[in-house]
Amino acid sequence: MSNDNDDNDDNKTKEDKQRVFFQAVKDGKIKTPEFIVWKSKQKALIAQYTDFTKANPYSNSIFAQALPPYISEDEFIKYANYFPNYFTEEVRKLTSPEKHDRATTLDKLFRVTNKNIEVFQKISSAIRRSYTDKVHDGEHQNSRGGIVIYGISSEGKTFAVNFSLSYFYQFIVHLKTRSNYKNSAQPDMDFVIQITWLKIICPSNGGPISLCNNILSAVDALIGSDYEESFKSSYGHRTELDLKIYINRVKQVIKDIHLGVLVIDEIQFIAHGESKQQLADFLVELSDEIGIPIIVIGTLEVISAFSELSFSFKSKLTKDNEVYFEPFEPVNGKAPKGYRSLIRLLFKKYQIGNHPIPIELFDEQEKVLSTATEQAKVESISDIFFHETAGITLYTINLFILLQQHINLLEDKAKRNARKAKYQNKKPTPPKTKSVNEIKTLIKKTAKQSFQINRKYLNAIIRGDKESLQKMKDVDFREFRRKDASKKFQPSVDIEEAQEQYEKNVEIPSKLKTTLDTYGISEKIADEAIKAVMDGYNDETEFELITKAMDLCKKMVEKPDKPIRLSPHIERADIDLGKVQDELEIIRAFCEEQKANKKPGAVPDILRKHGLEFNLEAELDL
Repeated sequence: MSNDNDDNDDNKTKEDKQRVFFQAVKDGKIKTPEFIVWKSKQKALIAQYTDFTKANPYSNSIFAQALPPYISEDEFIKYANYFPNYFTEEVRKLTSPEKHDRATTLDKLFRVTNKNIEVFQKISSAIRRSYTDKVHDGEHQNSRGGIVIYGISSEGKTFAVNFSLSYFYQFIVHLKTRSNYKNSAQPDMDFVIQITWLKIICPSNGGPISLCNNILSAVDALIGSDYEESFKSSYGHRTELDLKIYINRVKQVIKDIHLGVLVIDEIQFIAHGESKQQLADFLVELSDEIGIPIIVIGTLEVISAFSELSFSFKSKLTKDNEVYFEPFEPVNGKAPKGYRSLIRLLFKKYQIGNHPIPIELFDEQEKVLSTATEQAKVESISDIFFHETAGITLYTINLFILLQQHINLLEDKAKRNARKAKYQNKKPTPPKTKSVNEIKTLIKKTAKQSFQINRKYLNAIIRGDKESLQKMKDVDFREFRRKDASKKFQPSVDIEEAQEQYEKNVEIPSKLKTTLDTYGISEKIADEAIKAVMDGYNDETEFELITKAMDLCKKMVEKPDKPIRLSPHIERADIDLGKVQDELEIIRAFCEEQKANKKPGAVPDILRKHGLEFNLEAELDL
């Protein structure tokens, strides 16, 4: 291993995998980390220690203290939200092939919802509880519990878990020589490894031996060990080993790496395995004997799969509740507010065509049609997206990407026709912004062409077609649009308001700073100008904000001694500070004389004496 404390050397893959952690570092929530490059070429975080005993008096171990600070719901939104770079006029000037590819960057969009916050809170609690001290014998017989996260395909379950895990740096190293928390037990070795989480895929055959191999292989890839190969070699690569031998080996490895939580994705595969009860018993044993929480992720097939398994398995794996992911639910047959907000964001920031629909036009038709009755059969753009995708986030994003690519191809075709008309000395048809109705037709056409394989699946969900849903393995009609009991624990934060604040406080200032930096404006002046502009922000366009910021920067460079603003709504004032001081002296003299005179009737004369008289009729131009 070798020391490496240079953040600039962090490979992009690691930052993506631990996005929320590194965003918290940039925000100052986590102090600047130091790393060690391990023999696996992975960067291990040198443990930083925080006293969490106020939150939990049993969090005394070095492993509990090495976890990152608690963060609020608003902070998680700030760190986890990921919006690809907006499609500006400059992007719209790219070539057709470039724009076609640029549209695909939208599949990286991650927009935090209440369900994402719920998942984060449960995972955070599970990891922290995993490292709390056990204080009495009875507790040794109690597992650390588990979480089941399930729902129909493509609803963002895995995305939500990945972003939650990304706040907890996966690979931590505790060095023996440290000054922090001297009262904590010192490790016996030069270093101790802590893996806060391990995420694997459930084997497709649902077998416990395959799962054991997956766990050993994942540990080897992370820390550069050879647990899997050495274990197989020690038994001569025999395939008929007793399951108990495998289980004991995995349990020992989990203890060696001080694992926080084990995450198993695609857990519905156990429904197809011949040894599913054996696998279930293995997970219960891990939960009981090792004391680590187990988080499983799967489609609605887990409902039927779990129903056939032992009660001990179901009770252990759902100890920390279930989290059910469902599509956006319609309101009177219309798209709900949260879904409309997503579509508005896409049309406001990510139209790639040369003639995008103005957001004002989008808002106007949404306002009118969102309140129309279901019987009216009049749909807004959001309603059409909702009914074509069943409100499933993945399909919604994909449909918008395909729509932009379709528009791009149509515009490219129009350019070719214009060149052809020019060559034939004909008058070309001038380009124009497509009407809302044209866009609606194009959305339906694109969806029809693109979702043919999944159309029955989407239609069944939209209609609530029980007969069709019963035939689909990962959809259980009994749970269709089921209200999850855990909604009573729904966070109090207003997601829509938080999104607006995120854009105002983070995204727009960042873009302004990048622009001002290209003009060579100093960081200090740029920061002051951006703060002043955003204090008076009133939903101006990016161009208007840049113009205001540039104007303020120019004035500050020319007259650095003058205040930047009198208030958030009054631009930088051209104030003569010397004159202001003289006027203050006049007011002070008036106050002193009036105080000594003590006659209210003398006030007008004293004001006139000091040049402070006020002619109301003249001021009002009466």
